[in-house]
Amino acid sequence: MQKDAEIPQAFRDHFTRHNRQAIMLGIITLIAAILLWTVFYAVFYTGALLAFSIFRGADDVNISHAFFIVFIVCALLLCALAWLVRKIRPNYFPVDNKPPLEVFLDILLVLPRVTFEVWGNFSALQFPTERELRASWKLLHAMGSLDAHGKMSIQRLPLEIPKPDLRERVVFLLQLAGLVGVRRYDDELWLVLQDDKARYLAQSTHKIDTEPAEPAQEPKE
Repeated sequence: MQKDAEIPQAFRDHFTRHNRQAIMLGIITLIAAILLWTVFYAVFYTGALLAFSIFRGADDVNISHAFFIVFIVCALLLCALAWLVRKIRPNYFPVDNKPPLEVFLDILLVLPRVTFEVWGNFSALQFPTERELRASWKLLHAMGSLDAHGKMSIQRLPLEIPKPDLRERVVFLLQLAGLVGVRRYDDELWLVLQDDKARYLAQSTHKIDTEPAEPAQEPKE
């Protein structure tokens, strides 16, 4: 029989892979943000040089220091605007038809949004304690055992995890790791296993770390 404290290695490995993916995505978005800001700076710096050379003459073109300061200020303002838009509309979803103002904001705020994704990816790194990991595994195991579809009513969660702070942390960890999601059925919220991988992990806990049965002994003559 499994001991209560044992956690299947497959479950631990899933969180390790999640952190590895978060690091990789964070590095990729960081490189993308740096490249995009560099291209953005080069394009507008070249445009400013051309404008100054046309209106003030080629001999009077020296805008490097001033342009850099203006660029930094504009970049910070764009990031502040993107943060404000996210606060005003936290549940932003793409739609097919948008008014011209939203299309303009989408184009204008591409760079700040990519920059914010760098922090978003790195902040997805999670290092649960043994207590949190054990409670997460037990909840996932219960979801796979109690219901054939791998779902559990939100109202049942206090029975599985009585402590509110631990319960909130566990649900957050499982959602962030892509193992569970929240769905509404019959005007009630349910916690459901997200995909086949989550169902496999929930069901495989029955077979991992079990003690082998002792071989039957032949009767003595």
